[in-house]
Amino acid sequence: ELFGLSSISYPDGIDYKLCSERGGIYCDSAQYKAIYGGNKDLGPEQSKHYTFGAVLAPLPQLSIQLGFWHTEYKDMITASTLRQEFQNEFDGLSHNVVRGPTGEVLEVGLRYGNYSGVEAEGLDLNISYVINTENFGRFDMGVDAAKYTKYIFRKFSYEPFDERQGGIGVPDLRLNPHFYWGKGDWQASLSGYYISSQEQSFGGVMYTIGSHFETSLQVSYQLPWDAAMSVGAINLTDEEPEIDAALYGFAPFDWTLYNTLGRVIYFRYQQDF
Repeated sequence: ELFGLSSISYPDGIDYKLCSERGGIYCDSAQYKAIYGGNKDLGPEQSKHYTFGAVLAPLPQLSIQLGFWHTEYKDMITASTLRQEFQNEFDGLSHNVVRGPTGEVLEVGLRYGNYSGVEAEGLDLNISYVINTENFGRFDMGVDAAKYTKYIFRKFSYEPFDERQGGIGVPDLRLNPHFYWGKGDWQASLSGYYISSQEQSFGGVMYTIGSHFETSLQVSYQLPWDAAMSVGAINLTDEEPEIDAALYGFAPFDWTLYNTLGRVIYFRYQQDF
C-alpha cells in the first residue's frame, strides 16, 4: 500500500459532470482510464471497536442471540472507486478526476489514501428453534440476520459525512434462514440467502437495485461403510443477479454481491479411512 507499483485499468463509470452539463446527453456508462497503486505519503490507520451481546433461552428449544457492534476508523487506508470520484466531482468535493482542455476525462486517480473518518455499526441476530421427536427425527429452524444501522465516511475532515448504509453496494440487511432435518442416517437442509434492495443518487439520478433471494437444498445419507453421499442444488430456483447496465456498464451487476453461476446441481461422495 505504501510502495505498490502503479497500474492502469479501464473500469466502467458514468461521467456525471459531463452528463449534467450537456443536459442528460452522454449519460451512458463508459470506460475510463484509472490509475491504481501505492502511496508513499500514507499515514497509520487507527480504529476503535466495541461490541455488546446477549444470549436468551426463553424456552428449552429456543435460543436467541443478539449483538451490537460499532467500529470507528481514523485515517483509514483505502482506495476510492471510479463512481465515487465522479460523484465527488459532481458534488463539488475533493476528487481525483483529471480533465483535458475540452473537458474530456484524461484519467482518474484511485491510489490508496487515508480517509479522515469512517464509522460503521450494526446488529447481528441469530434465532434457532429445535424440535426433537421420537418418531419423526430432529428439526432445526432459524435465521441469521445482519443489519447495518450506520455506515458513514468522509475523505477529509472539512467535508460532510456521506451516509452509505442501504446505498449501492452496501445492502443494509442480509438474512440467512435455514431449515434442517435429520433422522437416523438421513439428513436434509433447506437454506436461503437474502440481500435487501439498494438505492443511491449518482449525478442527480436515483438508481435502485432490487432485493435478491436464493435458496439451496441438500439431502445426505450416511452409508454403512464409513462413507456419506449428498445430492443438492445451489440457487435452486436459478435466480439471476440484480442487473442494471446503466449503472454498472459492461459487467451489469455487482460481482461482490452476486454471481453468474445460476443453478448448480452437485453430487458428493465422502469416504473416511
